[in-house]
Amino acid sequence: MRLAIRHISRYHIDEQAAYAMQRLRLRPQSGPCQTVRAWQVTIDGVEPTLGYTDGLGNRVDLVRHERGRAEVVIVAAGVVETEDHAGIFGEADPYAAPWLFERETPLTRAGSAVRELAAALPAEHGCLDALHWLMGQVHTQIRHVPAAHADEPAQADAALVRGEGSSRDHTHAFVAAARALRIPARYVCGYVLTDGSLERMTEAIRQAGAAQPSQQSQQLQMDSAGMLQSQSAAGAARQTSVQTGTLASAQVSAQANPQASAQTHTLAATLPPCGHAWAEAFVDGLGWVGFDPFLNRCPDERYVRIAVGLDHRDTQSVSGIGAWASGVEISVAQAPELI
Repeated sequence: MRLAIRHISRYHIDEQAAYAMQRLRLRPQSGPCQTVRAWQVTIDGVEPTLGYTDGLGNRVDLVRHERGRAEVVIVAAGVVETEDHAGIFGEADPYAAPWLFERETPLTRAGSAVRELAAALPAEHGCLDALHWLMGQVHTQIRHVPAAHADEPAQADAALVRGEGSSRDHTHAFVAAARALRIPARYVCGYVLTDGSLERMTEAIRQAGAAQPSQQSQQLQMDSAGMLQSQSAAGAARQTSVQTGTLASAQVSAQANPQASAQTHTLAATLPPCGHAWAEAFVDGLGWVGFDPFLNRCPDERYVRIAVGLDHRDTQSVSGIGAWASGVEISVAQAPELI
């Protein structure tokens, strides 16, 4: 699948700061499941000149903004071709050994709730079956809450106790439980193209106490997958677009054609500048295998990887000092040709 991606981040410079420094993790890399055909990162139209590969294999750009600039616009855009490998990334990772990802972090510390979840694993499950079971359990135990994505990600144990969160919280809980089972697990962030399924979204509406979805319209707020989906009645194109800034409602409209079985859905959402999050666990004989506990499925050709880490803090798309985010727009579309 060929995916065209555009990620626009807007930042205001702190008037009291002498300058602002930012670290950008906005460059996908070619690998077993994806090939980057074209990609560019610009800051106010100019490409950054200083960059490096961190210890986990993520490409990082460093930028400095001088005082006096009212706004900085960071644009990452390009085309990535993806393949469905049934979630299997493999062992192609020369940067960090699997055992590194057995280490706990403040966000993935195994408290009583995580240990209880790990202890509930059926004894007959092997490693791969255990991970699929764990993905389903996290998906069930942490419901999506529309406002959760506006906050900093919760610690894994707190997310399980609270029973609600965003895709970041689902991923932290999965990673923490896998590590409690002595299975190396890592946090992955990137982009995802939505499909026609709205089950997870309607579940969020119902659990959040919103109005039940009707055939004509429904109000929806979504998680950090960052999506606006547009699907034609003919099924020719699918598009995802996100605008982030302040928390807002998203409208889903569905118009049924009595003469055709297809439907058209339009979805807009307000989400944080962190993209979508999922996990990878290391399985002997297979290598790294992806699990998305928020959507309860393994990553396929709709997913584009940007960065991996021990937790969310290792993978933030933009981080630094002296500037604050004023808005983010992300679009992911299936592209029949290079754009």
